[in-house]
Amino acid sequence: MKKHHSGSISHSYRFTGFLSIFIIAGLLACACIDPSNPSTNETGSGLSLSPKTCAFPDTLVGYEGLGPRTIQVQNNRNSAIKAAVSLGGPQAGSFRLSAKSLSIPANDARPFTVVPIAGLAEGKHAATITVSAKGCESQVLTVNFTVITAIKEEIHVYLAFGQSNMQGPGEVRVKDKANVSERWKVLNVVAGIYAQENRANSQWYRAVPPLIIPDSGSPNYLGIPIGLGPSDYFGRTLVSGTPEHITIGVIAVANGDLALASFHKTQGAAYFSSGSTGKEANRPSSTETQGWNRYTGAGYASIYDAIVSNAKLAQEQGGIIKGIIVHQGESGRGLTYAPWHQILKEIYDDMLADLGLQPNSIPILLGQLWNAGTGPGGYLNTDNTLIQQIIPNAWIISSAGLTQGRTGQGQPDNTHFGAADLEGLGIRYAEKMLELVY
Repeated sequence: MKKHHSGSISHSYRFTGFLSIFIIAGLLACACIDPSNPSTNETGSGLSLSPKTCAFPDTLVGYEGLGPRTIQVQNNRNSAIKAAVSLGGPQAGSFRLSAKSLSIPANDARPFTVVPIAGLAEGKHAATITVSAKGCESQVLTVNFTVITAIKEEIHVYLAFGQSNMQGPGEVRVKDKANVSERWKVLNVVAGIYAQENRANSQWYRAVPPLIIPDSGSPNYLGIPIGLGPSDYFGRTLVSGTPEHITIGVIAVANGDLALASFHKTQGAAYFSSGSTGKEANRPSSTETQGWNRYTGAGYASIYDAIVSNAKLAQEQGGIIKGIIVHQGESGRGLTYAPWHQILKEIYDDMLADLGLQPNSIPILLGQLWNAGTGPGGYLNTDNTLIQQIIPNAWIISSAGLTQGRTGQGQPDNTHFGAADLEGLGIRYAEKMLELVY
């Protein structure tokens, strides 16, 4: 009896084990799993696609068609499969497939292509591509294509203000007047003859130098045909670094010796009024007063108004204010009611508010004085960290190594930049603006 009982138990165990193996094998087959291939030991892993998404680059209305994109379908099984390929979604008709089915050998891949059809309407076109095979989990990828209108022309406007180095103390060389792009414009602020061209107030012109000093102010007392400032190569460099549909425009206002208070919205008039209360010693100078009279004599309420009223005009014409460049160098605040950096912040904040821009939303670049100098008592223009504690979007433009001061009649001038270094300074302004804006 014991022997018979033991044999019954053994027979029962063998039967149960055989049944279990049979059931597991059946489940593996149903789930597209190959027990001999570890790479397929998960449900649905029999198929894979590469890439998993397909986005075509945007193109203009009237495009002549784009090249197809290739999708690889990988069969991870140890047996051949036949995969179906289909397009779905409401815009499935915007695309064309090279194949509707693929026969794929074991552990191999086969490609198909997808392409947008020509002549699609403007807008976004999207569809889904589904690849399926019997017994395997379907694989889905998305395909996108956007048709756009012709690129809209834009004018990006920059404000430039400061003292004599911004005004243009450099010699206007032959090369500075040559090859000036039609995409580099100046919105003229004071009517006059510039580069032998009669320029009216508040009109756009190709930015052939001089931009601020009229022809009547050249040559200067040293006999130099002046008028080149950092704005010139700032604009030229921006043009070379931006797309063809963007025009670069500048509104440039500057004059020799102007204290920072000269540019203040509400304090500018007080600074040029009679009396000396609250003013730095010997301020304003006769040179500053000439500058004030130049802009107010042209019909502006103040120097600040000369900048902002023209900036508003540019906005009305579709211009986008992108940034500000300054060369004043902490060399004089004019009024003593606040430190230099606080006066600068007030000017910056007022400009943005009056132009409908969010606080700190556009960069203001501050150029150093000659060979990295900062002016009497100046220190903020030595380090971004320092000035950004006052104006978060302010950046210092170094003049280190720009040591070719203006010369004339044998007299070196280590306050004003020479033409080569004004070119270099303008390029540095532009390189930073390209980094921050584009």
